[in-house]
Amino acid sequence: MIERATTLLGSAPEQARDLARQVRSSALADPGLLSRALFVSGSASLGKGEYKAADEELQAAVAQAQAAGDTVLVIKALRNRLKCAFFTRNADEALLHGMEALELARDCGDASLLALTHNDLGLIYGNLSDFEGALEHLLEGLRILRENSPSRLGTLLNNIGNVYLELDDHAEALTFFRSAAEAIRAEGDSWRNEAIALGNVGRASLGIEKYDDALEWLERSLAIYESKNDPVYLAPTLARYGSALAGAGRAEEAAVTFGRALNLIDSSTHREFADEVLYEFGKFELAQNRAEHAVELLSRGLDEIPAGEVTGRVHDLHLALARAYEAVDDARESLDHYKAYHRVKEAVASSTITVRIRRLMMQFDVERARQQEELFRLRNVHLANANAELQELHRQLEEKNQELHEISIKDALTDLFNRRYLDSQLGVEVSRAHRYQRTLCAAMCDIDHFKEINDRFSHSVGDEVLKRIAILLRESARVTDVISRYGGEEFLLILPDTDLSGAGRFTERLRARVADFPWEDIAGGLRVTLSIGVALLDDTMDGPSLLSAADERLYRAKRDGRDRVVA
Repeated sequence: MIERATTLLGSAPEQARDLARQVRSSALADPGLLSRALFVSGSASLGKGEYKAADEELQAAVAQAQAAGDTVLVIKALRNRLKCAFFTRNADEALLHGMEALELARDCGDASLLALTHNDLGLIYGNLSDFEGALEHLLEGLRILRENSPSRLGTLLNNIGNVYLELDDHAEALTFFRSAAEAIRAEGDSWRNEAIALGNVGRASLGIEKYDDALEWLERSLAIYESKNDPVYLAPTLARYGSALAGAGRAEEAAVTFGRALNLIDSSTHREFADEVLYEFGKFELAQNRAEHAVELLSRGLDEIPAGEVTGRVHDLHLALARAYEAVDDARESLDHYKAYHRVKEAVASSTITVRIRRLMMQFDVERARQQEELFRLRNVHLANANAELQELHRQLEEKNQELHEISIKDALTDLFNRRYLDSQLGVEVSRAHRYQRTLCAAMCDIDHFKEINDRFSHSVGDEVLKRIAILLRESARVTDVISRYGGEEFLLILPDTDLSGAGRFTERLRARVADFPWEDIAGGLRVTLSIGVALLDDTMDGPSLLSAADERLYRAKRDGRDRVVA
């Protein structure tokens, strides 16, 4: 019966789950059979989008499979637990399951399982915007499959395409997606994997504005999802189809299609891709000059994402909302969402660094554990060599710790100190100034009209402006000054042993140097200026109140016409 249930997993998950639960009720004394029944039941729940129930059964399956000594089933159950965590936006838990499964897969000798576990970790790192880590795992998985087993290549090729899609390299993504679709069709893979691959070819075609091609591939994908009444992927695929219709100039059909997608997510408990549907629909409505409806849809999309989560989708939604509010003449809301867009964009970059640090530490911990096991095995034979190796490992660990510390306190784009470092260092400088009765000033700098620079010259030019400003700040400041990127287009300088007059002269020189810089060398017609607010620490102030005073003077500089210092 359990073999029958396993066979039904891909085509009839509810029937598979019913059979597996019948086996469970009669297999309580057999860990091997019970673990397989729990695995099938949990996997069926996963396929139905019932993630909490699925994870509970899969957790029990892991315990029973360990008791039965079935390492392969342990790996499979851990991989499915990873998927439960992924779909419920618990990235840390997903990474832990993936790393545990990877170590077991390396030891068990199953090339296919090892490759697919690399694939799973690639998906997690890609979702966390660590595209370097994602490609590292996905390409390693592809290499293993090509060397050992020609099956399941489609899954790896498809996910590599997804990484290139996130990097906005739609042409490269299209190449991988086409290869994935061919491989999945040749392998006779599951209907869902085939539909995903077809839809992804459509997505990549949409990205390079080949709307007729996009429509053709998305129609093939939709036909599969609709025939299976898929509860998870049907709505987002309809939304992409709507975007392709809009691009092809078929706005009325697009509106109907978007309406279908919205009705599906409104009537379903499956919310995995609700934010994507609302984002695509909102962009369409904005393009159709229905800005008020766009605001409603995009706001709902933002509400679908858990508070505090920072992803590319969040900053896309804020940017779209800024434009939608601008279209309805709500300048305040537009500005707020534009600022939020920049904050989230910076947070995504910071989060990516954190994920990279976590990946490096995990890899280092695994390698250290392996080396320690080897040293223990050889301790009586090569004690002297083992000692030297241990010392070298310690030296490498110290170097890695220093590298990770540098990454954690620096802004990735400008190489200035980041907000995290500033928060800690500001308290130190304020305490020192109070204790020794020394002067201390803070200067808050903001690039004037930075949104217009991005809109007129491109975000890449905007990034270059930020980097050049950072260089000018470093060249102008003293060794003792603390320079940080405060957020978006704002920079903060902490100036120890500097009175208000000295700080005013210094920042005026800095303002003039920025205004006189040959910005046209970067882009014709480009002009960049700074507004600066300067505040002096007094006996009643702490760090936050000093920053608040500098920020208030920056606001006055902006209000009085920009390109000026207010001290």
